[in-house]
Amino acid sequence: MKKIHLVLLLLVTCFVWNVMSSTCDAARQKGKVAAVVKEDTEICEALKDLLPDRGEEPCEVKGQISNLVLIQGTLPKKLEPEQSIILKVKGMGKFMAKVVFFTESDTTLNDMALALVKEEGSIIWRNEKDGFCVLLKAEKEFLPSVGDVVSLKVKFARKMIEGC
Repeated sequence: MKKIHLVLLLLVTCFVWNVMSSTCDAARQKGKVAAVVKEDTEICEALKDLLPDRGEEPCEVKGQISNLVLIQGTLPKKLEPEQSIILKVKGMGKFMAKVVFFTESDTTLNDMALALVKEEGSIIWRNEKDGFCVLLKAEKEFLPSVGDVVSLKVKFARKMIEGC
């Protein structure tokens, strides 16, 4: 009987540990709005001002952007294209967005500018630690103020498990 209690205690402990660690990870995905572009601006000029210069070839993508938000903060480790994201800003509510592009180690400003034009993304979330960027496309207009704190939560698809 004592062994059953120990096994049950171990199972409950493992379950609680998994739930707590995932909620702690979700709570750590926060960022601060670093810049907001509201008026028509040349894409390459906006990106040069927002993202660090890596000493690469000049950006040559033509086009203008009228709504772009740069957020600097932490990102979850595992993101996939077309994954749904929930952004929450105090005083503004929740906003749904989708991951449309993320940078690799060899991504250039041209690549990011092309993604902005092609995917019509409006939010760049930049990881403070490694400079990794994710381009998000909001479902409705998302224009917070500079300095606002934004939390990011990844919306996972629920999987149904059928019984015997």
